[in-house]
Amino acid sequence: MSSIVLNKISFTHPNGIPLFKDISLSIDNQRTGLTGKNGSGKSTIAKIITGYLQPTKGSVFVPDKIAYLPQELKHLENLSIIELFSLKEKYNAFKKITAGKGTTNDFIILDNDWDLENRLLFAMQKTGIEYLSVERKIKSLSGGEKIRCLLASLLVQEPSFIILDEPTNHLDFNAREIIYNFVNDWKKGMLVISHDKKLLRLMDRIAELSDSGIKLYTGNYDFYIEQRKIENEAAQNEVKSAELLLKKNIEEKKQALVKQAKRTRTAAKRGADSGIPKILLNAKKNSGENTLSKLNEIHSKRIEESKKKLAAAKLKVRIERQIKIDLDRSKVPAGKIIVKAEGINYSWNGINNLWTNDLSFTITGAERVLLKGVNGSGKTTLMKLIRNELIPSKGKLYVGVKKIGILDQQVSVLKDNLTLIENLKLHSPNLPEHELRIRLGRFLFYKDDVYKHAGILSGGEKMRAGLACLLAAEQAPELIMLDEPTNNLDLESISEVISALNNFEGALLVVSHDVNFIEEIKVEREIELER
Repeated sequence: MSSIVLNKISFTHPNGIPLFKDISLSIDNQRTGLTGKNGSGKSTIAKIITGYLQPTKGSVFVPDKIAYLPQELKHLENLSIIELFSLKEKYNAFKKITAGKGTTNDFIILDNDWDLENRLLFAMQKTGIEYLSVERKIKSLSGGEKIRCLLASLLVQEPSFIILDEPTNHLDFNAREIIYNFVNDWKKGMLVISHDKKLLRLMDRIAELSDSGIKLYTGNYDFYIEQRKIENEAAQNEVKSAELLLKKNIEEKKQALVKQAKRTRTAAKRGADSGIPKILLNAKKNSGENTLSKLNEIHSKRIEESKKKLAAAKLKVRIERQIKIDLDRSKVPAGKIIVKAEGINYSWNGINNLWTNDLSFTITGAERVLLKGVNGSGKTTLMKLIRNELIPSKGKLYVGVKKIGILDQQVSVLKDNLTLIENLKLHSPNLPEHELRIRLGRFLFYKDDVYKHAGILSGGEKMRAGLACLLAAEQAPELIMLDEPTNNLDLESISEVISALNNFEGALLVVSHDVNFIEEIKVEREIELER
């Protein structure tokens, strides 16, 4: 079977800034997961493979049939299912011909594709949407139906390869399961760009894109993480060895120069006592000084080589950065009532209630609670009720904390036109600049980073900065509400967010469909909403 082959491709933005250089990758009849930091060029590689972009340099070989599911899908909302499949004209021609009303032009449009209807039926049955009319608009479908239609649109093309770009972003648990099952059942070539650990565990191999290029790991996500750990331990040992060698070479140089200097002084003293002519004494002195100079040069070269080896070894080490939080200021007493709901509901029109059953629940102390429900079940509405932005239409809602932090996907706690230190100053107006810098440093923002404007930060940096404003403020919140905080974050950024939240000792109310994230921040129980 033919493969997708990228041969030393490079890509430079229109403004002249290079994105990546000399990338080579072969993708064959396996499921390959492509991961890397935000902004490293993963989606650009997908667009180059599919022909949406051209590489600045290098060559690309692609088989005829590739199906592509991009990150952004909003432009598809107004299409019908048959339009999504890119078959509307051909399907209409087929229907007219089989009804005995076809024209010569209809036969030309159909182009002998008599298997069209069977292909459509197979794709829709395979994804569980055979009950839908192909004339239905995408915007009229449920979240799960939309995902099934998108996957059916890939199958109907009968591709040799499928490329999925962040396919589980913004999806609820049910829709994610549809993606997982589809990927697990796929037996041909597939490239999946994702930071979803559960999805990456379905891969046959992982390709990691970084500043130094692409590195392949033959195995799924867990194997990839284990191999990275082994590599990092080896790199750390290499650094230690290089440091010892440098120390040894410095000491050897010191000892060699001391010995040679001593020999030179001893020889000069003996020469003076023996009555040797001054001209010969000067010659011996010059010879000794030359030897000393040569020794210095030899040992200096060894030291310089050792420094280069140490620098190269340090570049191989992955730095696992941990966020630090002042735990005392974020601690909440175990028995304190954070939120108590007694039979609450909400109505937009004063007639129809949002939830099937009235909600009654209590959150106390430093509990970690998952707010669960399909898209549209009212999770965001409940958060607004807790923040007093909306009022319940029935029941009683008691909120026992004054300061609530909210961290959403847009990180709206930040003002994009202000620098990081200015943003933190809004939350801690009485702190001097040096203390603000210290607190930003705990969230991995060092030196001139504090003067970056929030609007230019990457997704991961924004999330860290938002956490800094909430948790490093003079008065830390006792309750933080998280609304899909890991969407659009790379694996490293997700780890940093988890690090921060696991050091927070207040209450958490979390909306997330990332199973691994939920497990790693140690969620204790669920509140499930039914609309």
